[in-house]
Amino acid sequence: MRALPADLRRTFLTPVTLALLVVAIALATIFSPAVPAETTFPGQFAVSYEYQGGWIFRFFVFNGTGVPVGGATVSASLQAINSSTPGGAVGFATTDSSGFATVRLAGNDTNSSVQYDVGGGGGESFNGGSVSAAPPGVVVPSFGAFTEIGGGPYGLVPKMLLFYPGPDGGAPTGTRVVIDANYSGPESRTVNLSSTPLDGPTGVFGIPPTSLPMQASRIDFLLIGPGGSVLAERSQSPSDLQEYQYGETPWGRQLDVTVGLWGFVAPLLGIVAGYSAYARDRSSRALEPVLGLPTTQLRIMARRYLSALVPLAVGLGAAVLIDFQWNHSPSHGFAPVLVVVIFGSLLLEAAAFLGLTVLLSHLLRSSGAVVGLGATLTALLNFFLVPLAYVVAGSVGYMPSDSTVISLAFSPPTHLTSGAVTGFFATLGSPFPVGTSVGSVVFVPLALTLAIAIATPLSAAYLALRRD
Repeated sequence: MRALPADLRRTFLTPVTLALLVVAIALATIFSPAVPAETTFPGQFAVSYEYQGGWIFRFFVFNGTGVPVGGATVSASLQAINSSTPGGAVGFATTDSSGFATVRLAGNDTNSSVQYDVGGGGGESFNGGSVSAAPPGVVVPSFGAFTEIGGGPYGLVPKMLLFYPGPDGGAPTGTRVVIDANYSGPESRTVNLSSTPLDGPTGVFGIPPTSLPMQASRIDFLLIGPGGSVLAERSQSPSDLQEYQYGETPWGRQLDVTVGLWGFVAPLLGIVAGYSAYARDRSSRALEPVLGLPTTQLRIMARRYLSALVPLAVGLGAAVLIDFQWNHSPSHGFAPVLVVVIFGSLLLEAAAFLGLTVLLSHLLRSSGAVVGLGATLTALLNFFLVPLAYVVAGSVGYMPSDSTVISLAFSPPTHLTSGAVTGFFATLGSPFPVGTSVGSVVFVPLALTLAIAIATPLSAAYLALRRD
């Protein structure tokens, strides 16, 4: 046991291992974007209007997850539809730190088209075609009272943002937001999921994941006024609300690219650690004098394997924290469970190729050949497996189906992290059933990687006993 700390020190202090740790941290810093895409302006906005001797347009500007955006320039312009009514009117304002701004336009024309523009982004036209004198607090129908926003990396189900100011710009009196789940079929019925008083002009409302029935065919978001009247509503199907396709969001696409790159880098780090801890010394016969000490080949192999796992865990842990946590703002930081999922899958990938390096060092005498073969195999599995499948299939006159290609693309050990992330968004905290395709994306690469991580060091141990 006293030899293990010595092996750990020796492995940690070798130039190759130190370079491994530096490379892991450097790559994490390079891969990680400084600011997630959702925080960038212009984001989204909602508008309401009312008529009180002139037009009052109230704006609320927010980013992709509902966080208010201050300092945005907003404008509203009216253009008379009736040619006998002269001119038009334009007003500008800047949102405060709460994302609110008010634009007032003089005039009494109630037959006008209206256009909005926010912060230099493209103009957004009010598709209703005209405005008319209306009671205070009427929300512009073009945008509606409810706007779907992302739940962020923490959210598996998007949320609804409600903007519905009262006559004074505050909350409309005596209103509440009701979320109902509706069943279809022979057991058609409605189940109330939540009912919350509206205590401000805006609110963010999500579905409690544990209360959403799997059999629901429609989810209704309702703003109920005094006397039970429906002031605004928005309906969504559960499949639309489920943020399973996280790759459609800017941060999701970045996550796809990043975990794909780490799926290639982590195995390479495992090969480098295996070279530093075991393959190099075995190739140069530096282990033979150690066998003269009171130890065995299996003990040496086990100590060197463990001494390589430790810097791998440290390097990948630092990389994951830098890449997926530290460089993101708190409102967009990844869920802690997701960070653990990414770290665990990357460490398992690295351990599998560490074990492969140890095994190859017993089959090939040259440590350079061990590293070269391992790196080639990693690149083949990560980048060239699908093109190779097309080449082989084409040579025998068979073209694989799309489902076959997708399954093949997600099956290698180098894609374990991608499958784990997909599985996280498809299962953890989600009220929706997991399809078999998701299961194959998660469990096939997990089973293969785990099998390699276990079988390769055991096979190396067998060869050490029988051939050394």
